[in-house]
Amino acid sequence: MQRVSLLLASAAFIGLASPAFAQAGQIIPADSSPDAQIPGEPQEADQGVGANAQAQAVAEDTGQLAVIVVTAQKRAQRLQDVPVAVTALTADTLQARGINDVAAVTRAVPSLTVTQTDIPTSNSINIRGIGTSAFSVGVEPAVAVILDDVALLQQAQAFSGLSDVARLEVLRGPQGTLFGKGASAGVINIASQSAGSKLEAVLGTQITSDHEFRLDGSVAGPVNDWLGVRANFFVTDRKGYIRNLAGGSKLGGEESSGARVRFDLDPTPGLNIALIASTSRNTTEPTKTFRYIESPDVRIFAVPPFFSGNLLAPGLVGVTPGAGNYDTSVNVRPRSDSRQSLYIGRATLDLGFANLVSVTGYQEWKLTTGEDTDLTSLASVAGN
Repeated sequence: MQRVSLLLASAAFIGLASPAFAQAGQIIPADSSPDAQIPGEPQEADQGVGANAQAQAVAEDTGQLAVIVVTAQKRAQRLQDVPVAVTALTADTLQARGINDVAAVTRAVPSLTVTQTDIPTSNSINIRGIGTSAFSVGVEPAVAVILDDVALLQQAQAFSGLSDVARLEVLRGPQGTLFGKGASAGVINIASQSAGSKLEAVLGTQITSDHEFRLDGSVAGPVNDWLGVRANFFVTDRKGYIRNLAGGSKLGGEESSGARVRFDLDPTPGLNIALIASTSRNTTEPTKTFRYIESPDVRIFAVPPFFSGNLLAPGLVGVTPGAGNYDTSVNVRPRSDSRQSLYIGRATLDLGFANLVSVTGYQEWKLTTGEDTDLTSLASVAGN
């Protein structure tokens, strides 16, 4: 099965510096680095679930509570001034908790639940128990995933991994005013790191006990006084853990990789332009195992009275169904290959009394899946 989706969108709006009465919104088109300031306010620390080291130091010196900055209403605001149920995670929080994908965000946001299946298009993201479980790519989700002001076509795209993220916000409750009908349950708002004002390079690795290896890195800095560049990459490899008795190999593994480059331009005073290009690929081996079989005489694909079907037992020789079963026997190696590219252009013009913002995005997503439909080593049915 192959799915190809394209989206080309452009939007422009004016953001006024007045109190907001609408529901929570997406990322403001401002600097997404941790050093971004609230207009009219002194320098403040990163937003997050808990104050980071910088915020704690400021709080200890002044005796005041650390300020948490969020951008749920298209501009930087203190969390206490935003009438929205929002949880904000900074880059430091994501790194400290080992959050490398959207599914892992549930460790930091209790109201967020993620249901993953063997096919990415059947994954479901739920906020406060509300979400969409559908098997069609044409069904709009109840939880929108926004990356740098651009809504992803499908929730399945969000599972390719998180890398070099400056901020992740989970907005709970209907967000239809600013995000449309695809955000009836909430929004996951993701902002990538900006180029920054100083040269920096980061390289990190992660190795887990279940044979997963991850490597990611980034380099960023100013080229001159009006241009900054940031580039990052990530590579993840997890070995399979389900033994295939039909071929002797291990199934259930995962490989993913991605890269992003970002240009931040300030050609004239009051004008900021961000150009972002990213690509990623995620390859998995979705494998099912038998937990229960009613009797040895169970048959599959029976069409009475014309065809009695095939006995299931001969195709599962050596497999012991049960809760702890990590063995299977298939003659077609399952595979799910997801590839996506995303290009974003965002321009912000300061008019003095307001900001004029234009956001343009183009994305392409391709998903190819194949599996052994009968889940056995029988030659009766082989799906592709």
